[in-house]
Amino acid sequence: MLAGKAIAQRGAYEEAEPYLRKAWEEGRDEAFGTETARYYGLVLNRTGRHKEAVDVLRVAAEHWREDVRSRYDADDLDVLSRMLDPQDELEAAEEALAAG
Repeated sequence: MLAGKAIAQRGAYEEAEPYLRKAWEEGRDEAFGTETARYYGLVLNRTGRHKEAVDVLRVAAEHWREDVRSRYDADDLDVLSRMLDPQDELEAAEEALAAG
């Protein structure tokens, strides 16, 4: 998951996809399941797989605040500046689906 996350953060979405897919399929209920969902959903959405992205991003958006955001200190601006809210990506995926 961490490798896929780092790759996705630099915008190499297609390269990150296999890492994040594997992490999602094998560990979605583990400690980093929600964070995996967020980055896997991002990658799916940014590579045009909007329907798949919506399903995964819904999981991330529903649990983001308690599972992920709560792990990081509010003063850790470096981490927070790189953290993207899955709700924003979910909305973008839903808009892309609606546009057809």
